[in-house]
Formats: sequence, structure tokens, C-alpha cells
Amino acid sequence: QISGKILAGDELLATVDGHWDGDVFISEKCSGQRELLWSPSPEVRSRRLKRRVVQMGEQEEFESERLWQHVTQAILDRDQVQATQEKFVLEDAQRKEAKERGDAPWTPRFFQQDPVTSEWIYKHTDTRPWDPEICLLQFEKDGVIQTQPRSQHGSLTYGHSWTSRHKVNQHLHPSRSSSNLQPRLASIVVGIQTFFR
Repeated sequence: QISGKILAGDELLATVDGHWDGDVFISEKCSGQRELLWSPSPEVRSRRLKRRVVQMGEQEEFESERLWQHVTQAILDRDQVQATQEKFVLEDAQRKEAKERGDAPWTPRFFQQDPVTSEWIYKHTDTRPWDPEICLLQFEKDGVIQTQPRSQHGSLTYGHSWTSRHKVNQHLHPSRSSSNLQPRLASIVVGIQTFFR
């Protein structure tokens, strides 16, 4: 599920809500009107990244699927006694490891704690928008999510390239526009629609 706010300074103009893989709606605060902002077409749905499951032999020692495989199998076999025993083995190993570590702090490989919110944040987050003209595919290698570009574009990164190539289209699609939208909200909506295409 996704949600967002469109603000002009501190003033709330509209909210956006929906599902990342389904319909997205925009609700204008002034009129209370809610309308469809974007709906993925069959073509868009067909271009989604395909799910790839890392095979057991390729997983590292402490990846959860590999680590909990014996517990999972016992559950699937409906063997509660064996599942409990396998879970105990894992938890006992974790207790021993923590005891051996002593007072040394544990440092996560892929996450860091935000000092303000205390939330855990993925270290390799890439917030650049996806550009199908430049981005070929996204993949995970050694726990790091990476994007493979289609080709090199000199020193210009695709984050900047996306911004320069997607200057806002100055018209709204009639089926998606509202005659009541304020001009500043309309330009924001066009930018959002351009992003979703």
C-alpha cells in the first residue's frame, strides 16, 4: 500500500493513496473529490520485475530460509515435537553466540539505526526513480540491491538524467483530470502521472 501528501509549504492540498501494484487515487482537500490518478495497464504489469528466489545452496549460513529449514520441514510434516526441538537448537546456538560475544556490540551488516527515530534503515537504499530508458534491471548481490544501467552516459547519473528528461508535460489526460484542481495542484498531478508512466 502507498500513501502520500501533496503540500504547498505547510498547506495540505491533496492526498494520494492506493496500491503500488494497483489503482492509485488522489483526493483533493478543498473539494473532497477523490479520483483515479493512475491504474497499471496490462503492459505495465507485464514489465514488472520477476521474483527470483535464491536457491538454498546459494544462501549464506545465517539467511532465514536456510537457518530455519529444519523447523519449517518439521512443521510441514506436522511434527510438532521435531519442530520444537529444531527451534530449541537454533535458539540455544544464538544464546551461546551472544554469551561468547560478551559486551561487544553487535553490528548489523545491512542495517543502521537512525539516531533520531531509532528505526533500522537499510544501508544501501537507492531512492533514485526508476528510469526504464536507462535502468536495465535491479538485482541483489551479497545483500546489496543494485541497478544495472543499459549503457554508460558519461558522468551523468540516471537520477539527474531522469529529472531532465521528464520535464512536466503541461497537459492532463482528460480522463484523469479534474476541472476543480487548483493550478499548482494540477502541475503536481502531472508530475506524478509522468512518474507512473
